[in-house]
Order: sequence, then C-alpha cells, then structure tokens
Amino acid sequence: MRGLGKIFRKQILPHTVLLLFSIVFIMPLVYQVSTSLKYPEDVFTIPIEWIPKRVRWENYTDVLLHRLHFFRLLKNTLILSITPAFFQVISSSFVAYSFTKIPWKGSKILFPIMMSTIMLPGQVTLIPVYGIWAKMQLTDTFLPLIVPSLFGSAYNIFLLRQFFLNIPNSYIDSARIDGANEVTILFKLMMPLAKPIIITIALFTFINGWNDFYYPLIYLNSTEKYNLAIGLQAFQKEMRTEWELLMAGSTVCMLPMIIIFFIGQKQFINGVVLTGIK
Repeated sequence: MRGLGKIFRKQILPHTVLLLFSIVFIMPLVYQVSTSLKYPEDVFTIPIEWIPKRVRWENYTDVLLHRLHFFRLLKNTLILSITPAFFQVISSSFVAYSFTKIPWKGSKILFPIMMSTIMLPGQVTLIPVYGIWAKMQLTDTFLPLIVPSLFGSAYNIFLLRQFFLNIPNSYIDSARIDGANEVTILFKLMMPLAKPIIITIALFTFINGWNDFYYPLIYLNSTEKYNLAIGLQAFQKEMRTEWELLMAGSTVCMLPMIIIFFIGQKQFINGVVLTGIK
C-alpha cells in the first residue's frame, strides 16, 4: 500500500494535474479551429459545437485568396521577423564576445548599465524615439522596426555572455596563436559552440517580430505595409465581424509558430538550460 501511495504522489497525481492544465490551455485553440470550420449561422450556437456538424473549408480559401490579402501581409511579416532575427544574432554576438573575451577599460562599468536598460519599458521611451524617426521622415517604413536590431538587445547579450563565460580561454588563445583575428574567432569558434543559444535568440526574435502588433501599429500607416497582426485587427474592424473567417486567418497565422517550435524545441530548451550552467 505504501508503494502504491508513493507512486500516486510522485507519478499519477503530478501527471493528472499537468493533464488538466493542458486541457484548460488547449481548449481556446480547439475552439478557434472549430470556429474556423463553421458556417456563419453555426458560430454562436448553444451548446457549443466543438466538432462542427457542417464543415466549411471555404473559410480558409476566402481568407487566403480573397479577403485578407494574406500573401502581402505574410511578405511584410517575414521581412519584420527574419531581418531583425538575423541582425540580433550578429550584433548581440559581437557585444557579448567583447564583454567576455576581450579585456578593455570600462567593460565592467558598461555591462551593468546595459543590463539596467531591461528594467526600462519600451512605452517609456516610445514618444522620444518616435519623435526621432519622425524628424528623419522615416515613419511609415520598416526601418524603425529593423534598425534597432542592429545594436543588439540587452537580454540577448546577457544570454550569449553567460554561455561565452563557460568557454575556456585556452581555445581563444590557441586560435590567436594560429593567427586568427577576433572576428574570425567569433564566427568560426565562439558562435558554432554557442549554437543552442544562437537558435534560441533567433527563435525569440522571430516570434516577437511575427506576433508584434504594438510597434507596427505605431510606425506603419499604409495598408500595403501592414503585417499579419495588424491585418487581422483591421479585418475585425469591418462593419460586421465574420468570426469564422477571422478564426481561419488566426489559425493560419499561428501555424508557422507551432511548426517552428516543434522543429527547434530541442535547441530552444538546450539554449535556455545552458545559459544557467556554470
């Protein structure tokens, strides 16, 4: 009996609780997909039809080909997701490498100053930063959403720094003896060793760019430059919200994130774990 009680406490009970929480979190997703396959008159039926009796696959073709300008929105979203992810990896790697493996005066002072910027919300600096872009007449372009990634992110720099600290200096000294300069060491030695962290940063930045609604709403005015998040919101603001089409569009926009997570989840988990290892 004691053995059964121990098994119940350590295996059955935790798994049961996790299963219940999983069901709670997955229900909105199931309802979204279910609604995306319904006819308009079946959307708000009571009781809820979790499995539609009548399936309307045309909702997806209507959204993708006729109503949402999906492929234009997708192109803009990819530009605002892939480009910052690439620049964040490069710029953050340069800064993290300089803080960990290149001795220079002031690094121990500047690093905590840089980390303190994490505590400053973007909403606080929004008005002065927007004023700068407006003075340069660069609003309603992609530049305000891409250029900041050229200077790295304090959080991404911190992740890379934590990993670079674990790499023995003897590796770098050997490379320098062989004639490698600092850029070569970074790209051919440090970054390959930090592959899990690099993938983690790229995933974080890509997901943030894909789901970003706030900053594109502030800086973009032309409908031709909207991303998927704003496109879906604009679609919802029409005279009558067609919920079945809106759910179909939301499902399509969400699929790439699910696919990317399942493809890169191993590297993503390794990246998060390895940054805390000393």
